[in-house]
Amino acid sequence: MYDFFLATKNDSARELFASAVKTLRDNLEDYDLGFWSLYEQSGTLLPMVASPFYHRLHVVQLRVMHCLTAEPVFASYADRWENYMRSRVNRARALCYKSVFKLCYY
Repeated sequence: MYDFFLATKNDSARELFASAVKTLRDNLEDYDLGFWSLYEQSGTLLPMVASPFYHRLHVVQLRVMHCLTAEPVFASYADRWENYMRSRVNRARALCYKSVFKLCYY
């Protein structure tokens, strides 16, 4: 939507992008487990923890969102989630959660 707005200067595209940014900003905390990020809101008893690949991708996406919007919350979460990856305990915990989730739901 952002690229479409840049190409067309369409006000509806700008408004839709702004609305999407607000939704992301308002819901970002729901994807933070306090040690890792979620892949999705699975609606299951066990959370669907992101794989290491997707966790790193989330950090990159948050950095891009910060560059596009200058919203500090995106940089803050990117820093926090990057720090989660530096912890061996957090990486092991995420792997355990992911493994149990797959055993229970696949």
